[in-house]
Order: sequence, then C-alpha cells, then structure tokens
Amino acid sequence: MGINALRRSRTVAVVSGAAVLVTLGGVGGAAASRLITSADIKDQTIQSVDIAAGGVGTSEIRDDNVGMHDLTPWVRSQVAKAGTPGPRGPRGATGATGATGATGAPGAAGAAGQTGSRGPAGSPGTNGTNGTSAFNKLPEGKTVYGVIGSVGETAGNGSSHEALASLPMPSPVYLYDNDLKINDLGVAIASADVDNVNCSGDPYNPTAEPGYICIYPTSVTNATGVTASMVGGFTGFKLSWSDVSSQTNITGVEAVWAFTAPNWDSGCQTPTMRSAARARVGAAAPSLVHTAC
Repeated sequence: MGINALRRSRTVAVVSGAAVLVTLGGVGGAAASRLITSADIKDQTIQSVDIAAGGVGTSEIRDDNVGMHDLTPWVRSQVAKAGTPGPRGPRGATGATGATGATGAPGAAGAAGQTGSRGPAGSPGTNGTNGTSAFNKLPEGKTVYGVIGSVGETAGNGSSHEALASLPMPSPVYLYDNDLKINDLGVAIASADVDNVNCSGDPYNPTAEPGYICIYPTSVTNATGVTASMVGGFTGFKLSWSDVSSQTNITGVEAVWAFTAPNWDSGCQTPTMRSAARARVGAAAPSLVHTAC
C-alpha cells in the first residue's frame, strides 16, 4: 500500500516497529505507562512527518496490497522494461498418439474423364493352324463315325443284299477288305470278319484302333453270312449278307461304325503299309499288315 494508506491505517501503533510508552498523570502523582494502540489514535491524524525515514518495511505492508499506482514513475518504467529472454528449455517428451478419428464420409464421385486418343494399331498376329476340311484327307489319329444298313423284303431263299456307306473324309491311306472288322458282342452274328480286339467298343460307344473300320451291328433280321468290304479303298465300304428264309418277308442289317485314321509316320503300320500309303496305290498294292500303335 502507499504512504497515504499508511496514514489512514489504524493498525500502525509504533513507528519503526518500536512500542511507544507515554506517561499518564494520575491521582496522587502516581504515574503509569501502557502501549498505544489503534484505539488511541484518531482516524486520519497520522502524518507523513510522523513517520521516520525508513520506518516502513516489508513487514508493515500487507501482501498483495501495493499496486502500480503506488509506485513512482521511474519504478513503473523499470518494471515495464522486458527482461532478457532466458535460454530455451529442453524439448518436451513426445505425447501419446491420439485415438484414430472416425472415417470420413465418401467424397462425391468425380466427373468422367475424357476419352483418350486411339492407340496405335497392333502388329498382325500369327496365322492360326489350318482347320480340318472335308476336302482334305482325314488327319492321322482322328476318328469319324457313321451308320450303315438296309432293311427290305426278301426276294427268296438265299437272296443277296447290300448296304453302302461313305467316309465323311477320305482315308489318308489305302484300305483293304481285311481293314474292316465286325464286333458281335452287342448282337450275335455269324461272320468271318468278327474282331472284338481291334474293335473293342459297343454300339453306344464305337471305337476303332488306328487303320481299322469297326462295324457294330444293332439289328440283324433274317440275315446270315454278313461280310464287310471296301469300296474304292479311300472313300467307302459296304456290308453284304444273304436272307435265311422268305417266310418272314423282311431281311436287313443295321449298324454303327467308327474309323480311326492310322498314323503311318509313327509306327502304327508296317513299312510296307507306310510305303503303300505314301504312294497312294490302287488295287495292285501289296497286302497291308497292321501293327499295334
């Protein structure tokens, strides 16, 4: 607090912290002394002249009671001056990672980009392999299928009958009569051309070893002596039979067949057969003998 405040204070009892004793006259000349307290001082009566220089110290001033207005201009100017910044303190420790924030809402779809310019033409691709054509020979190792047969009235006891079939593609080799075989496991048949080894399938799954035409009868009616023979060597074959009795009025043979072209360049036929096939000889060709592939 300021000097004027000290003047108004009733708590200042003694200047410079000393007790002041006064002598009071009393009855009978007796004298007594006591401490002057705030009650003995009239308000607003203590003057600055009553206070000795240096008589007011920090112990006489209440904490937090001196304001800037109580200081002289020079003191205030000194307080206002900024002090020299102290050295930079050490860096604090890194704080803990905060929790992951909520996922934001998806942004709006962007506008469609402009169509890019046309790229350069690609280089030509390689030519594909030639497909199979009916104008060509049947490729080696490939199998084709078909049906053959005929049903009609009998012309008399022991009459002859025939049915012909064409290969959808020519055989790559010349075929002989002994290259046609009949499987009799599905339907019993009396024939010298039966071969259930090279023709081991059935009417529902006909098969043929390379170089053979295999015939699988599905119906034989009033027929006997069924045989198979080539027609043309490369393109077709036929079935022949005789009727048994004219009393039934019907005779016929129906069958399915399979033909697998021989791979005569990889040992499916003997050298004689391969040579004949390459030469594409006719009926005068030597007899061909099959070998296992």
